[in-house]
Amino acid sequence: MKIASGTVAFQVSSEILPPIQQALDSIEKKQKTPIFTRQFRHDLVTAATEAVANAIKHGGELKRKGFVAGRLKVDSRQVEFHIEDHGPGFDLEGVPIPRFQSLVEKGRGVFMMRQLADSVEYRRGKKKNTLILKRRLIGADSSSRGLDLVYEISDAILETADIQSVYDIILDKAIGFFRVERASILVFDKKIGKLKVVASRGMTPNLVEQVQVPPGEGIAGYVFQHAKPCLIEDIRKNRVGWKQQKQYKSRSFISAPMILSPLRLGAESIGVINVTDRIDGKPFTKKDLQLLTTIANQATAYLHMVSLMKRARNAEVIQRELEIARQIQRSFLPSEPPRVRGLDIAGRLDTAQSVGGDYYDFIQKGDDDLYVAIADVSGHNVAAALTMANFRSQLRALLRYEEDPGRIVTLLNDLLFEDLVGNDQFISMILARMRIGEQVDVANAGHRFPVLIREGKASLESPYESGTVLGALRGEIYRSIPMVFKKNDWMILYTDGVTETLNPQGKRLGIEKVQQVAEQKKSGSASDMITALSSAVENFRSGSPVTDDITLVAVRFE
Repeated sequence: MKIASGTVAFQVSSEILPPIQQALDSIEKKQKTPIFTRQFRHDLVTAATEAVANAIKHGGELKRKGFVAGRLKVDSRQVEFHIEDHGPGFDLEGVPIPRFQSLVEKGRGVFMMRQLADSVEYRRGKKKNTLILKRRLIGADSSSRGLDLVYEISDAILETADIQSVYDIILDKAIGFFRVERASILVFDKKIGKLKVVASRGMTPNLVEQVQVPPGEGIAGYVFQHAKPCLIEDIRKNRVGWKQQKQYKSRSFISAPMILSPLRLGAESIGVINVTDRIDGKPFTKKDLQLLTTIANQATAYLHMVSLMKRARNAEVIQRELEIARQIQRSFLPSEPPRVRGLDIAGRLDTAQSVGGDYYDFIQKGDDDLYVAIADVSGHNVAAALTMANFRSQLRALLRYEEDPGRIVTLLNDLLFEDLVGNDQFISMILARMRIGEQVDVANAGHRFPVLIREGKASLESPYESGTVLGALRGEIYRSIPMVFKKNDWMILYTDGVTETLNPQGKRLGIEKVQQVAEQKKSGSASDMITALSSAVENFRSGSPVTDDITLVAVRFE
């Protein structure tokens, strides 16, 4: 992933967040693909906010100049925030580590910055001082072993509907990957107002029964209360007052919160995952903590979906909880179409219920290589949503190592076959590889053929044979079929919820209507095309119930 280096200056006067967010937006606009994940951006904004607050409170910057000046710098390796103040300055190393016993303790801001940034520097000068926060850009290129671990956990979790088994799977995988002797999961018990151990490795049964941690107490209590991961490289060097318990061999710990909200706004911790006592005696690293945090976030989503299925009898509760599941599923979809030279792209998904089995994605590899996927799991319920979550994980993992769409679909069928057969499910899908200036390679697993617009006319061509749906035939080999498109040609992908939409008289919309609307809107943008097709479906339905998920993807070749 190529990153365009740049520097953006900003000023904070009345509101802190908008200038920081606008600086990040400005940097992102210069990139061909997004470089900040939602969590990475959240951490940067939080750290920079603390830095600006420090300049206002301790440097008196608003009184001196009326604003706080800052700069955001990005290069291929890292992100830097530079926050200036003209006060007397302070000794960064002498800032005490707070005990988090009150909201007025000194050192809370610096402690938070150190947790969220890879390094924190404070340069004192004759005319001004500068606080510098640095964090490495990780992007999508985390270690393959860590990626494999995430998908192994995903696969294992989907094979069980028992929450205790999910806890055990997470710990067993974590023990093997991090090569540790001790790991535990603590979940908040609302009845007693404390965290309790629900699963552990390396702890005696008596100790498991005894452990009850109030929020804010110790490492686990701190991580739970603040919904932030924590790395302790050597507990002897911490000044918070945390002490090494006699049952632990190691002085290094990592702990990650299990956070319910997928959007991390108003996030609610439900528990923590702790890992310690590495067999080789080495301290944990920030990469270890990042991976554990990923596992914790992933596990929370699955745990919540399993919980939804168990509480399905209570209609009022299930409606509220399914909305959270819907947010989780929506977070799997592209937040916006990628900007790719020579292509105009748009997509939309509307579920029949709170969650469903449809899915589409745009996955970019390099500057001129884009994969477009659309898929439909049989059913439109929580089970279909869980299967689609697993499908998405497997697809994205394979795209890191494979290029040919046919080969990828073949491997997907092999990987998912047992689960699909066991759950009496199947998946139809199309995966298209679009290399700019070259042909388009398409692999189809039992999905409806796209509507193509060539030379201004729409048609439902069958330029290739489709394979069977995933989960139908073990060992099926899928082929990539080359297709050639010219300027102003279109490829429109859709799921059967579009053409099978019923009006109040019970008549189906049909493919002919899709072709007609596509021809009428062929001179507009991809977004206009999606809007027109969605409106056609809605108008035809005329208030009749939605019985299936509706998904549309439009690609215009420019």
